[in-house]
Amino acid sequence: MQQLLKQLRMVPISQLASKVYRRLAKEGGAWFEAMKDKRVCTYAETYPFPEIPPIVSMPEGETLFTHALSIKALADNHSQSIFTILDSGWVKMSIPGKDHHARLKDAVSSSNYPESARILDVLLSSPYVMKQGSDRMQYHPIDWQYDCKSGYHWDAMSHYSEIGYGTKRGSDIKVPWELGRFTHAPGLACAAVLSMSHYSEIGYGTKRGSDIKVPWELGRFTHAPGLACAAVLSEQEESPMRSKEFYAHVFRTQVLDFIAFNPPRFGVQWKSSMDCGLRIMNMLIAFDLFRSIGIVWDEEFTFIFRRSLHEHALHIMQHLEWSPTNRGNHYLANLAGMLIALRGLPLSDEHCAMIRFAIAETAAEVQQQFLPDGLNFEASLPYHGFSSEMISIILAVSTSFTVDERQRICTSPIHYSSLSASIQPATPSEFKKVLHDIKHHVHKAYEGMMQVLIDDIHLPNIGDNDSGYCLRITPNGSWVDATEAPKTYINLNPRYELPDVDSMYPPQKADEPYEWIIDSLDYRTSLGLMCGALQMQPPEFLLRNGAIEYQIMSSIIQSEHTPLNSSLLPIPFSESYPRIYTYSGFGISCIKQERYTAIMRAGSTGQKGKGGHAHNDQLSFVLSVRGEEFLGDPGTFWYTASPLMRNIGRSVTMHSTLIIPGKEQNTWIEGHGDVLFWMKPDQAKADGMFNDTVWRGIHHAYGEPHMRSMICSPLVIKGHDTCAVEMRKIVQFHCVPGIEASQERAGTVQLTSPLGNTITLNSLSGFAWEILPAVYSRAYGRVEESIIIRMEVDAKTQDIHWEIKI
Repeated sequence: MQQLLKQLRMVPISQLASKVYRRLAKEGGAWFEAMKDKRVCTYAETYPFPEIPPIVSMPEGETLFTHALSIKALADNHSQSIFTILDSGWVKMSIPGKDHHARLKDAVSSSNYPESARILDVLLSSPYVMKQGSDRMQYHPIDWQYDCKSGYHWDAMSHYSEIGYGTKRGSDIKVPWELGRFTHAPGLACAAVLSMSHYSEIGYGTKRGSDIKVPWELGRFTHAPGLACAAVLSEQEESPMRSKEFYAHVFRTQVLDFIAFNPPRFGVQWKSSMDCGLRIMNMLIAFDLFRSIGIVWDEEFTFIFRRSLHEHALHIMQHLEWSPTNRGNHYLANLAGMLIALRGLPLSDEHCAMIRFAIAETAAEVQQQFLPDGLNFEASLPYHGFSSEMISIILAVSTSFTVDERQRICTSPIHYSSLSASIQPATPSEFKKVLHDIKHHVHKAYEGMMQVLIDDIHLPNIGDNDSGYCLRITPNGSWVDATEAPKTYINLNPRYELPDVDSMYPPQKADEPYEWIIDSLDYRTSLGLMCGALQMQPPEFLLRNGAIEYQIMSSIIQSEHTPLNSSLLPIPFSESYPRIYTYSGFGISCIKQERYTAIMRAGSTGQKGKGGHAHNDQLSFVLSVRGEEFLGDPGTFWYTASPLMRNIGRSVTMHSTLIIPGKEQNTWIEGHGDVLFWMKPDQAKADGMFNDTVWRGIHHAYGEPHMRSMICSPLVIKGHDTCAVEMRKIVQFHCVPGIEASQERAGTVQLTSPLGNTITLNSLSGFAWEILPAVYSRAYGRVEESIIIRMEVDAKTQDIHWEIKI
């Protein structure tokens, strides 16, 4: 109740009455639903499903072969229920013991037990014979309710409406949700392809190991040392070469394990409709990828799987994360997950009505959640990437419907009332117009993301970054020796502690020789996915990372994608510099000179004032030089697991701007749970823009305006901060991990990157620089050491001048 009252304090008076009413209605409805669900079997009563063609097909063998060793090494661990979840490092998620039915009795209600037990029996009677010498059952049951970092365990018998989070110190509900999204499942199908002795088995016409005439051939890339580590992993005694039937067996077992031990609407995995949508999306894509390479699923599994598609779609439809004022990416995930689940089901009148609803709602939501400049409204670039994936998948799935199917969808006699949309398509021509509107926003989102990449690979870490994605088969990351990893990634050090959390080190840490460190800010896979949905040829820099996702989307649409060969692509002529892009709706400006890229932030807190994923980053900037990031945004760290680190991560002290000690640009109410995703009304009222190559920004958070100007010439950035508040002031710059600093004079600091590039920071106001240790988070749950370069000035000084020489 205390947390609810804190939330209500941040709601505008004009919205308070309606919000209280909706909250009471929701709580009352959930209570009645829980009472009913506890007395009945919650598995759906459905009829046998007709045969439905796969909605996706496997990418070309050459595309997969680029990442073969990492795909196989990751799949090998996943097949043993060993996962790395939100930078946990490898963790054993399996449950010991062989008496699975006894465990099931303690995990599901008596009403659900008979059907759960039947599903478990189907699991234990796998039709797939493994290769000689391997365990035929290969069943490593997963604890789906477990937070592997804190050791906290949610109750599988609790109705989803009774599940709480954020109250147990250190526990993080995102951890079991992340595992329950099944994002690893499509990788199992890709590993099955790579286990084949001949690619001709899947119709690609070339043997593995033959001369692959593509520009991204494995031996040409600097990722080879990392893949060599993966080779070691794949050659361990516990990791023999697997057959495609083995991976099919693992997928079948994990899916049935989930369905048996997570009956609809019970346990932590049904708490978030968003995660239900992402889960069923990855499950269906993996299910059909296996079918596309010749796996014929048995009848019992097929029925249970199709029924689960239906159950997930119904659950999402009945528990949409929509509100008149505060909806965001969760609602987009609801629509995307529901739509792709329904694509794997027959077009009944009910399903057609839900599809029509989802497509119309998406067309309305892209108008609300994507700004006129093309970027997302949540004041976070990683969330822009995440939401862009969602609407791209919706576009691809919607485009895949034939004219006859569109006619049936538009004329379904069942109708679901719109929430955001003013009208639902009633004819195929109206359906086509809705798709055109969605495609327009996907294209603008794609262009925006392309223009703000800091180095043609990474999105800047501006705003929250929870490492979320919809579909990512390409293994973006690196293998790091497990004995060396804790020295760089200190969250993997068992002695690492937080002030408000005793330990974040997993109790069931797996003894693996190499850790897999995900590069969560590499958005080439998202861009490839968007290109596939838009049916456009991806740029050359996506040929290695992004090609798999591109081909997956192309196969959903059933479009003939152009073979990914750089010889078919035009050689781009160098553009003149500088190139300047301004996104006034989001509040960022970008200048690209020949030697550097700088991105400045000055704008709203996002989400129409809620500020759920915004940081106090006004007038801060990030900087890359010759493709290497020097100055960055230190990121998010955690959400509910550590309220202290959550608030530190979004505080002004963690950004490259002017600080007045003791003041925040925007404030929040201290607490845990949902209050960690609110800010009080925007007091900064920041704005910024370029005039030629001079950027000027202003915010009003400190009582007197803080103004920053940056003159961005080809080799020098000259900065000027001014603020009339008579208090001590600090100008600081956060360096990304790996940057080294040396100081020859008090007013000069030289920064050196891992590749040997250098920049020089000069104080032009007579004040000295300090070099201080700091922490940085490039992915959710990750902590690395870094440094801050800062200059402190006295209360009387209003103007502070500095420069960066490139």
